[in-house]
Amino acid sequence: MAFFGKDSEKLYTDVHVPYAQGEDKLVFVHLDDAECATKYGATAPGFVFFRQFEEKHMASTAATKDELIAWVKPLMVPTVFEFSQEEIEAVFGQ
Repeated sequence: MAFFGKDSEKLYTDVHVPYAQGEDKLVFVHLDDAECATKYGATAPGFVFFRQFEEKHMASTAATKDELIAWVKPLMVPTVFEFSQEEIEAVFGQ
């Protein structure tokens, strides 16, 4: 999960950082690079979720931590996958 914008932005201090502190399944990064944000379809300040399957990156305009969590949660599980022990929580935890 990438946040594009200044570290003084409310989206960073009130949304990105609190989410990062409570989530151990994702890697969180911060970049103050508007050109890079545009490359991934985001506007700064904003978020981009990266993953290794299906659509590789998606931008969000979430304004609260709860909105961001609700947006990310379904994106963490592929639409089609081989059912295994590692996927049990993702499938039955929702």
